[in-house]
Amino acid sequence: AFLSGTCGECEIHALTMSVMDEVKERYGESIGHLLQNTNVISFVNACCRLAWQMAVQQPPLIARTSITRYDDNLHQLFYSSPPPITYEGGSTGIIDFYIWPILCQSENVLHKGRVCLKPP
Repeated sequence: AFLSGTCGECEIHALTMSVMDEVKERYGESIGHLLQNTNVISFVNACCRLAWQMAVQQPPLIARTSITRYDDNLHQLFYSSPPPITYEGGSTGIIDFYIWPILCQSENVLHKGRVCLKPP
């Protein structure tokens, strides 16, 4: 409870620097100039803070992208997605890709995933 209550106040500079070093190592120095941009640094810092907050929750928050069949209870369609196949109990379709993952805590869906379906 202490960590989840204070995670917004934690110093995450070391985590941010570690992520930026990993990006440099993985993608080369050719993008090093982007990592000097204050907007990029702010974005990486915000991502690291969110990841830290998700990790210290009890129970932890989980981003799910492994479900391949559309479910109205778990997903929202991206605006350019083909429509799902509808039937009496709901609708279904095969997910082509996720725009945004399903955000869960335990078995509770906190935010539906945004998906694009494969054409029928």
